[in-house]
Amino acid sequence: MMDDVVLAKIFKTITEKLQHINYVLIGTLNLKFQGIHTEPSDVDFLTDKEGILAVAEIFNTPIINKHGYLELVFCVDDVEINFASDEPKGLRPHDFMKHVVTVNKYDVPIPCMSLQSEYETYKKMNREKDRKKLLMLKEVVKGK
Repeated sequence: MMDDVVLAKIFKTITEKLQHINYVLIGTLNLKFQGIHTEPSDVDFLTDKEGILAVAEIFNTPIINKHGYLELVFCVDDVEINFASDEPKGLRPHDFMKHVVTVNKYDVPIPCMSLQSEYETYKKMNREKDRKKLLMLKEVVKGK
């Protein structure tokens, strides 16, 4: 379980170091920040190709390509941080920065993927492990 002190440190560092990079919080922590009851185990971000290259340089982390897209993983105080590129197109919106909502947390404005976009992505992924999240997202998105 991630505590607020560590998350505050992570988001302050990310926001400070990635000021000129397109990125957005995605995944379970994003859902939690927007009111969906989840228990995240890591912090996931989406960025573009230029962003993933910059993040790799800034955090001195190698880029890997084991799932058909560029990604990198590093830890801050034992919390896993994942960045994935927005390629190949199809799973996430190609213009992902147009789907951003800002959530203020830990005195930091955090760019988060909209719940509507997360709902569409979880539907496309169609993973058994995400069934409960998909149902909760559907309830929130369709209830709006």
